Amino acid sequence: MRPVPLLFLAAGLLGACTSASRESAAESPQAPPAAARPPRRPPVAPPPDSAARATAATSDSVSAPAGPGRLVRLPVGPDIGPHPLECPGFNQSELPRAKDGQLRGTFYWGGRLLLTRLDDYEDALLLRDTPRDTTWLHLPVDVPAGFECSAPEEAQVQLVNLDRQGPPEVLFYFKNDAHGAGGGTTLRVLNVFSLAGEQPQLLLRTLQWQEVESWSGGTEKNGNAEPTLHQARTERRVRLRGRDIELGAFASEYGAGIGVDRKTLPGPLPGRYRYQGGRLYRVEASR
Repeated sequence: MRPVPLLFLAAGLLGACTSASRESAAESPQAPPAAARPPRRPPVAPPPDSAARATAATSDSVSAPAGPGRLVRLPVGPDIGPHPLECPGFNQSELPRAKDGQLRGTFYWGGRLLLTRLDDYEDALLLRDTPRDTTWLHLPVDVPAGFECSAPEEAQVQLVNLDRQGPPEVLFYFKNDAHGAGGGTTLRVLNVFSLAGEQPQLLLRTLQWQEVESWSGGTEKNGNAEPTLHQARTERRVRLRGRDIELGAFASEYGAGIGVDRKTLPGPLPGRYRYQGGRLYRVEASR
C-alpha cells in the first residue's frame, strides 16, 4: 500500500468538514424574525350623547338638543299642560252650512280640522278622526285663570309641528270680550293644543294682551257732562322661535295704572317653552 501524501489528506479532511457544515445548516430551521410591535391604538372617543347624559343633573332637566341651554320640565298647572280635554260631540248635520250646502268655515289638516262659527256668536274649532267622518269634536278653549271667559271671537289657527313628530300642534288665537255697564275687559288669548293620542290635550295657555275700559262721571242723576272713558292696555310678545314658543314680559302700552297691574297678570312666566316627548319644558341657559 502506497502512503498517501500528507497534503492530500489535509485537503480531504477540510472538504469533509465544509460539506458537513453545509448539510447541518440546511437541516436546521431558521429562527423566525422578531415580531413587529403593534401600533398604539388611538384613544376611543366617547359616544356623541354621553356628554348630554352627563349634564342631565336631575330627572327634571336635560340638555337642549338644539343650541345652548337645557330643558327644565314644568309641573302641570292651571295654564301649563298637558291637560286632557273633554270635547263635546257634534253631528255634521248640526253644523252651519253655506248657501251651496257646504260646511261653513275654514278647513285645516287635510279636512280634519274646521274653524267655524256656531250659532253666529262664537268661533269654534272642530276636530274629526278622518276627512270622511261626520262626527266632530269641539275643542274647548279658555282664558287664563282669574278672567271670565265669554264666546271666542276673531279666532285664528296656526298649525306647527312643535315636537317634530306625529300630527302638528294647534295654536289657537282668539279674542274674549267681557263688558258690563261700567266698562269691561277685552283679552287676546293663545291656547296650544296637542292632537296626538286618542284625546286632544291643552299644552299651554297664555294671555297675549289685555285692554281695560272704565267710565267715570256723566251720570244722569247729577247732570254732569258726558262720561269719561278710561282705557289701559297691557301686552306681551308671543312668537314662534324655531320649534319654541317665546313669551315676552308684560308691558303697558298706554293708560298705565288704570285697572291693570302687569305684575299680577296670570299665565306662564316670560321665556322660551318647548314641547317634547309629551311634556312642556322651559328652555334655560346652561349653568
